[in-house]
Amino acid sequence: MAQLFSLGDFAHLKTALTQLLFALDRVQDEHREVCDTVVRDILRRVITEAFILPQPRFVMPTAFGLYSAVGNAKVQAALENFLSHPDVQSAFVSLTPEQRLAAFEDISVRSDSGFTYDSFFSHAGKIWPVA
Repeated sequence: MAQLFSLGDFAHLKTALTQLLFALDRVQDEHREVCDTVVRDILRRVITEAFILPQPRFVMPTAFGLYSAVGNAKVQAALENFLSHPDVQSAFVSLTPEQRLAAFEDISVRSDSGFTYDSFFSHAGKIWPVA
């Protein structure tokens, strides 16, 4: 199926995504495991269930697979800040799940260290059913 939209359609979400990547980049400075596969898979599930394909019973976890409570708390705060960002909130009503996924997986958005979304979130490419 061909995409009927371009990434330029989601420019307003770049600020929120950039802030998320910068926050996770700062976490990574002290907690390198934030880029481990186990952590990335948990973060992908959170983004899927909270943003891309919101689940009514979603509850933000407090553990993301990091080795310390401090690291987990920093990741939780970064995710909560992203999800509460006004542009993200408006995306819930103005974009389809496919458009939210495309906006989130914008490879042009980078942290100051060059990290992209797939450094912290496993790449999905398509919407997977929520278990």
